[in-house]
Amino acid sequence: MELSVIICTYNRSASLKRTLESITASFIPNELEWELLIVDNNSKDNTKEIVESFQKRYPFRIFYMKEEKQGLSYARNRGIRESQGRLIAFTDDDTVVDKNWITTIVKTFAEHNVQCIGGKILPVWEKPAPKWLSEELYDRLALLDYGDVPFYLIKPLIWGANLAVRTEAFEKYGLFSTDRGRQPNKLYSGEETYFLSRVLEEGGTILYMPDAIVHHCVSAERMRKMYFRKWMFHHGQLYGLLLGDYPYRNFFGIPDYAISKFRTDTTAFLRRLLTLNEKSFVYQLQVIESLGFMIGRLKYKFG
Repeated sequence: MELSVIICTYNRSASLKRTLESITASFIPNELEWELLIVDNNSKDNTKEIVESFQKRYPFRIFYMKEEKQGLSYARNRGIRESQGRLIAFTDDDTVVDKNWITTIVKTFAEHNVQCIGGKILPVWEKPAPKWLSEELYDRLALLDYGDVPFYLIKPLIWGANLAVRTEAFEKYGLFSTDRGRQPNKLYSGEETYFLSRVLEEGGTILYMPDAIVHHCVSAERMRKMYFRKWMFHHGQLYGLLLGDYPYRNFFGIPDYAISKFRTDTTAFLRRLLTLNEKSFVYQLQVIESLGFMIGRLKYKFG
């Protein structure tokens, strides 16, 4: 088997249907041996029925499986274990893949001796994006565009909505960390960047390939300030928890540098708020992330 495409899903049957339609409409050479795995992470909607309808309509291999351990990393790891391909491509249940996405991934691995490939993740806005949603916030929406020229990454900054990996890399570097990644009521993230950082640290190579394109459907809910506040708080909290024991100067487990950063972030935010600076929201998010980190440290220390 040449390629396994893995989609993990949770209570998004309508958007999953749109994703599956884009994959089944892709240009795929007849000689390519590939499979499509949908990992249902305990959905309460009609996800299973949607997948079954595609299994009946299309002759290639579509597999449905249920992962009962809640969390995106558990679901992705289940897909990896069940896959048969020597290449694995991930996308999300709220994307529309370009018609050449699959062939581009296979061709790129054939032409380049790399462990991982990432590509563009372009937005499809459910409604017009608000003015405050600047491009520097796009990564919080899992959007990515590094231009039109391929290059090797020196930082692990590509996202799981458009990520392809040689299966042997998971055998060498391990699976996705289950301490990271989306969890119930927690907008945790970072499982793919943590994996990619291990690849880079051990001498592996990661290629940005702009021709590998997926379109991320951004819902109106994600274009609310409250969503970004929640995302940044949880992001900070997670890394506060993951820091572990901190033996240097601290206050109830909160490092001195984190307290200093919180003061600096708060001052910068208030200064821009008072001057009506249009980027005041970006600085507000930095304050929220710092606060989340400190709360995470307290949760780590006191449980």
